[in-house]
Amino acid sequence: MKDQGAIPSRQPKHDLRLAGRIAYGFIDSKLTPVVIVAALLLGAFSIFETPREEEPQIVVPMLDVFVQMPGASPEEISQRVSLPMERLLREVPGVEYVYSISQPGMSMLIVRYIFTRTHFIGTNTTAASAEAVAKPCWRRGPREA
Repeated sequence: MKDQGAIPSRQPKHDLRLAGRIAYGFIDSKLTPVVIVAALLLGAFSIFETPREEEPQIVVPMLDVFVQMPGASPEEISQRVSLPMERLLREVPGVEYVYSISQPGMSMLIVRYIFTRTHFIGTNTTAASAEAVAKPCWRRGPREA
């Protein structure tokens, strides 16, 4: 008859997998408390040494362009606004891709730039995008009804 209060023996089981064998090795090891204390100290060190800013400067290499054309259907917006603007914006240096969404009376284009460490939105690429979109409008003049 087995004693109900007896502690089961800690003999290695052959049916344990890798994680079980690693855990089994740490159960009675004298290094386990040292590893735990070292991990806690490393975590505390990293918390105190990680630089933080109150208002970090995040560079988002994207530009959203909204164009309204009240009363136009999504198909008309797509043909007359979105597709021509996509072609123009793809010519801007540094543009990675251009998405467009056409809705009734409105088009939204999302321009994503190739990100590099020296690339900042608000500099010459944004100005080039604005010029590419505005230039055809200067040539055509106001929209005829």
